[in-house]
Amino acid sequence: MGSSESKIVSFKVELTASEKSYIRREIETVLESGWLTKGKYTKEFEREFAAKSGAKYCSALSSGTVALDAVLRAFGLDAYEVLVPVNSNFGTLAGVIESGALPVLYDGGLYAHVEEIERALTTRTGGVVVVHIGGYISPEIFAIRVLCRNRGLLLIEDASHAHFAEARGVMAGNIGDAAAFSLFVTKVLTCGEGGMITTSRKDVRDIVNSLRDQGKNAAGMHIRAGNSWRMSEMNAITGTAQLQDVDSTIASLRGIESMYRAAVASSGSAMLPVQPEGWFASGHKFVALVKGREMRKRLTTFMARDGIQLGRGVYEKPLHAHPVFRKYANLPFPLASEFAARHICLPIFRTMTAREVERVIASLNAFALGENPSRWKTSPDFGQVSAFPERG
Repeated sequence: MGSSESKIVSFKVELTASEKSYIRREIETVLESGWLTKGKYTKEFEREFAAKSGAKYCSALSSGTVALDAVLRAFGLDAYEVLVPVNSNFGTLAGVIESGALPVLYDGGLYAHVEEIERALTTRTGGVVVVHIGGYISPEIFAIRVLCRNRGLLLIEDASHAHFAEARGVMAGNIGDAAAFSLFVTKVLTCGEGGMITTSRKDVRDIVNSLRDQGKNAAGMHIRAGNSWRMSEMNAITGTAQLQDVDSTIASLRGIESMYRAAVASSGSAMLPVQPEGWFASGHKFVALVKGREMRKRLTTFMARDGIQLGRGVYEKPLHAHPVFRKYANLPFPLASEFAARHICLPIFRTMTAREVERVIASLNAFALGENPSRWKTSPDFGQVSAFPERG
């Protein structure tokens, strides 16, 4: 790394000058009013999120985990088994457990597969959670939706990573019966902390709104076992600020992804996820596959010497590997285990420059040239199966 070139981090939050100006101005208004929650800014954020994500109804909450919990309660799934991918974040499984449903884990790496979901179904299954890992929507998502409809099951999207991702012109959050988004600081759209549900059903949105406010009805009576899951006005303002120019964020992240995909595909330095025509990832992560855990360690060290930090995996430990969830791990999960061992996440964030992307690509290619070419082990989620480029 040249002395004049700074370190490239895996991710960072950089608000624009106009976003920061909006946040300061509107928060000052909130502070003057003394109305810090349950106010007009949360309603505005919900309206703007619905407009930008293509959703009919939205409800803002305090986290993505409680968003999933609330939407499952709204559908009355507490008496049923709910399928959960074993490759996901703590919050996915925690949200299902807290809702009162019985989680059943199914296998998968980056993507959910119809075959794995069918294998996990029982007569007690009431719903299926599909997670758009890293912001990538499964190529089988519409086949999964058909399966759920044919079996009378609810399809719930955990879209925590997938803000503005698309499949065939349908944005994440609008494919299933409802979806839960995270608005944590690492996400494409962030409130610092927060969550959002999207749905086409007004009754579900209304129940979620009641649940987030301690289960109250319009008269202030507690009619449900809800909780204090409200979003503050300050958090809502932070989210709304970013929605004002979200098209530029989407364009920036898709441009970075396009540069990475073109370079990696031409060099053969890693395997790329299958993405059919009309599929667009959110840009939360740029995921690729290398040969194995040891190669990933060498690559991480090599790129660190070039001043480049790889992102954290999604996920390097599937849910069944965590002690708190051990009682739900009654089967081997080979797809999740292989993905956990082999995937990498290249740096990506909306203010990343073309020069920074080029440096990442150059470092990755330099590492590949130092490796002995050998055949890749194929993966159902990744389409490239060639070796590193042969050298003369």
